[in-house]
Amino acid sequence: SQILSVNRQLIQIAQASGPGTVIGSTVAALVAEGRQCVCLWAGDSRVYGFRGGKLSRLTRDHSQVEELVERGHLSAAEAMQHPEANVIYRAVGQDEDLEVDAIVYDIHYRDKFMLCTDGLTKELDDTEIATILASGDCHENCRDLMDRVLGRECRDNVAVIVVDINPPLD
Repeated sequence: SQILSVNRQLIQIAQASGPGTVIGSTVAALVAEGRQCVCLWAGDSRVYGFRGGKLSRLTRDHSQVEELVERGHLSAAEAMQHPEANVIYRAVGQDEDLEVDAIVYDIHYRDKFMLCTDGLTKELDDTEIATILASGDCHENCRDLMDRVLGRECRDNVAVIVVDINPPLD
């Protein structure tokens, strides 16, 4: 679909730029209909769910350090400081046979979802994010998250989207 189309375009642009050139990007997407949504992602951009005051990471990074954390070789804190923390093995524009992971998630009235790049999660921990998502609407949440991140060293690019499930579900 759109992600696969962008993948093909990035590969064509990179090939025209010269041998060995790669133009890539991570992606996280949320598609909702009725009482369910689908989270799609490639790389280390993330989708989080926020329900009843609890923040839950719904996606799994496609990175070398994530593999080390899952195998118990690194803690989450050690992974953040690892010299290869930015090495990802899946991204849009990286490979003609792009694999995009997907999960289906049930949604409830008053749920929130946050889609973000790793620049945000490198600067804010889950407790800080949950505190911000606990009050205000999605516009206020995005502004507060960005203000908090940009008030720090901010070592990476940052993008964030917050989605409120406000209308009662049919």
